Amino acid sequence: GGKMEQGTRDYIVAKTKEMIAVDYCCEEAKAAGEAFLKVAGTAEEDAQMKAYVAELKEDLLSIEELIAFAKSENAVKCFGEDDAREMLKHAEERKAAGEKFCDCEACAAAAAIIDKVETN
Repeated sequence: GGKMEQGTRDYIVAKTKEMIAVDYCCEEAKAAGEAFLKVAGTAEEDAQMKAYVAELKEDLLSIEELIAFAKSENAVKCFGEDDAREMLKHAEERKAAGEKFCDCEACAAAAAIIDKVETN
């Protein structure tokens, strides 16, 4: 097996499944998550984990990116006007509170994985 502790691996596998189950999870993050799940517990795990975390860091939306998205036509197209407005309000409140990242289900799971890997 990899050098990862079983408890850490279980946590990352669970969070990965959570993330890829989110219907708006970005395709790259989903693909990286699925690739990691395939090799979890094998000798390839560590190498894949590095690539996975690098991908998640790219995909994790900063609060600025979230605000920009929420103001865009795209947000209205994806979520409808009311939800896009709510998203913007929420994002601006989080920024005011000093938060740095988006906290949608996909980003929250990605952040949890990055955090777990980097603090272990």
